[in-house]
Formats: sequence, structure tokens, C-alpha cells
Amino acid sequence: TIQRNLLQRSVTIDLLPRTEIALWCVEPAACYFIDNEFMVFRQAPQTEGVLLTHVTDTSNTPVALGKPLLHGKLITAIIAIKDRLDAIGITVTDALVHDPPDITLKTSAGYELYFDIEESLENQVNNLKLILEKELNPMPANLHYIDLRIDNRIYYK
Repeated sequence: TIQRNLLQRSVTIDLLPRTEIALWCVEPAACYFIDNEFMVFRQAPQTEGVLLTHVTDTSNTPVALGKPLLHGKLITAIIAIKDRLDAIGITVTDALVHDPPDITLKTSAGYELYFDIEESLENQVNNLKLILEKELNPMPANLHYIDLRIDNRIYYK
């Protein structure tokens, strides 16, 4: 915030640090930190791990430092899904954005989850819980993906 006091001829500037909520990577291998207002604020190194939500964008959406990211709704959805999956014991290692509104989440177990952020995320996660409890229990070692994008249908390979 900026406060001006004309009588005292002073300007007070309060700076707040940005909080990193995600790492947004574009091809070829350029990564940026995103804050809670979806602002691209600093270039980041390529990293691995799950401390920050890691999103790889292959849709060639332009990214510029100091500008808001066009996919703010996507980041919100990815973080919400990731939190729900953490609660049921699924660790997401990477999120891929190919063709919004579809997103692919890679899991630490090696399989992928396909979501549509324009559909109910709660229904998609609940459907995932059901199939994991009833049909994929125990988890097959060679599971490639679970597709949750079509309402009331689940496909897996």
C-alpha cells in the first residue's frame, strides 16, 4: 500500500512478501512462481517434490513476469483437487495442462488422474474414492490412468 501525506511531504510504502502457491512451468523448461493472486512474480528453478503445487503447461499460454496468469481458475481447481486427494492418501507429484478445462494429475504411485474442472470436482473425487474402494482394491501394479471427466462414468486402464 502507498500512503501520501502532503502536509509532511512524505510517502509511506508498505511492502508485503508474496506467498508462493504454485510453480507454473512452460515448455521448454521455464518455471515461474505464482502467488495467491495468480501473479507471475519470479522465475523459478526446475524442481521436483510436492512442497508446492507443480503445474506444467503444454498449451503454449504466454507467461510474463509481473502479469497475472490467465489460468487462475485452473490453479484454484488443481490446488483444491490436490488437497482432497491428500486427504484420501493420494499424493500428486505434477499437474499437466494440455487443453483446458481438462487437467492431468500425476500421482506418486505412477498412474494419472484425468479431471474436468468445469464439472463438479467433489463428484469426481467421490467417484475416484468409490472406484478405489470397490473395484481397484487392491491397487493394480500396472494401472496407467483413471479418467473421471465424464459424469457418472469412470474409465481406467
